[in-house]
Amino acid sequence: MGGAIFLVLGLVLEWTLWKWIRKPFSKQDSQAAISKEARFHENGLEFATMKLRVRAGLIDGLIFAPLTVSLYFFHHWTKTRFEACKIMTYVMGIPYAVLMIGHYGQTLGKMAMKIKVFKNDGSPADYWSGFRRAGGDTLLCLILLVNYMIIIRAMPPEVFDGQSYWQITKAVGKLHVMIKWDTYLILAWYLSEFVSMRMNKRSRAVHDFIGGTVVLRTDKAH
Repeated sequence: MGGAIFLVLGLVLEWTLWKWIRKPFSKQDSQAAISKEARFHENGLEFATMKLRVRAGLIDGLIFAPLTVSLYFFHHWTKTRFEACKIMTYVMGIPYAVLMIGHYGQTLGKMAMKIKVFKNDGSPADYWSGFRRAGGDTLLCLILLVNYMIIIRAMPPEVFDGQSYWQITKAVGKLHVMIKWDTYLILAWYLSEFVSMRMNKRSRAVHDFIGGTVVLRTDKAH
């Protein structure tokens, strides 16, 4: 019952957030499409909009999609293989983001959308900036991964042997209610990211505040 209530609340929040995102700026915020001082960083580049940032994130997600989808077609799981797979799927996105931001200032998704990460003072991002930006995701992944590992270790090997990835995932979800709470935690984190971008004119997400960074458009300057 509690899980259903949280699911409904999550859907209501998502719907409300989506309506809010699509709502036009108020008159107070839309004077001359927001003043140049608000739209542009001191280094002359325009702040990336939330729409561009979301599109970049979706492109980055698609990069790992083939690997994730392929797991559902593998039917020779064991407990050890499933543990190793979970560790890989939870952490593989973090070094990708840190290394790409540290070296290029952009992930592939950001390159496609022509946006780039800079330090808050406008100087190029470095590896430390990338690591700090990934701090929230890293902590979230560690919490979820430790929880999942505890659950998997407590389950008998028969649950895994010869089963499909989907069958094992369903079995884990049915046997342990904490998996549902993991879903709510992920939802809460990403909702906070969207709300943060909506609430400030620089479209900075929570991880930007943690990393001391801003995201700017490389195709627009003044």
